[in-house]
Amino acid sequence: MAGVEAGEKRILGFNGADNVDKNGWRTGKGASGFDGDILKRAAGAKFGLGGHQAMENRSYIAQHDSDGDALQGARTLQLRFEADNLPPCRGFWSLTAYGTDLYLVENEIDRWSISDRTPGLFYDDDGSLTITVSATRPVDIANWLPVPNGPYLMGLRVYEGDEAVVSCNWFPPFLTAA
Repeated sequence: MAGVEAGEKRILGFNGADNVDKNGWRTGKGASGFDGDILKRAAGAKFGLGGHQAMENRSYIAQHDSDGDALQGARTLQLRFEADNLPPCRGFWSLTAYGTDLYLVENEIDRWSISDRTPGLFYDDDGSLTITVSATRPVDIANWLPVPNGPYLMGLRVYEGDEAVVSCNWFPPFLTAA
């Protein structure tokens, strides 16, 4: 039993040791492969999808908005990708909202994520994309990601990301107040 407890303590200590934070988002730099490191593999299995490496899928977790405030559904936020700063990938990207229990949250339009494959997504004339994140339904729901009224979690996944994604040189922009 002491060995199990010691192993768990080492895994817990490893979690977050390689995090990279930028623009209010966090990702783990070590998602680039295990290279035979059993501790790294165990931490990946416990705290992440474990099987995905950065070249397959890099996941970013929103930590706060541009004002440093925690994510709260009562506050409408926007995620604006400039035309030259959309998630660079050969696959696709997906922005997903979760309750604090890590489960998807019921909402009136049955939308739990927005991606570059979302039908009817509206891009501005200059090619930029603005996603509205809120608990309150906006007039135009094409780019709306519903979230609960209280605290929530949000992740952005980039599948088959370009080198800038794999190497942690690309990050999503700040979430800003609408």
